[in-house]
Amino acid sequence: MALGDFSVEWGRAAVDEVWPARPDALVCANDLIAIGALQRLQQLGVTVPGEVAVTGFDDIPMAALSAPGVTTVRQPVPELAAEAARLLALRLSGDNSGPQRSIRLAPALVVRESSTPSRLTPPRRAERDAAPVT
Repeated sequence: MALGDFSVEWGRAAVDEVWPARPDALVCANDLIAIGALQRLQQLGVTVPGEVAVTGFDDIPMAALSAPGVTTVRQPVPELAAEAARLLALRLSGDNSGPQRSIRLAPALVVRESSTPSRLTPPRRAERDAAPVT
């Protein structure tokens, strides 16, 4: 695990911190970090998702435009905003008489090329190393 800010620059720097351990996946806190990680991995000649999968969070427009596209988690932003506005209106009206409750809004997994092996992607290191020699 590496901690930093939520930027493309941090994604690049984080790869330099964690890549010596050769992880199978980089699970990034947001899409900007994932995009920076993809950029640095490409500079290092690492195949994504062949050698490592990369995921983000937020589903910003740039996630679909990067190469490869970033697998990400999409938040239900319109529903979150509507629920927040509804709760704020209730609070401002002075109607706090009801019981407290939890509200859960489900995110959606958006699978793109950064985590989906293609037929053209070379096998991961472990698969390569375990291949029988004939």
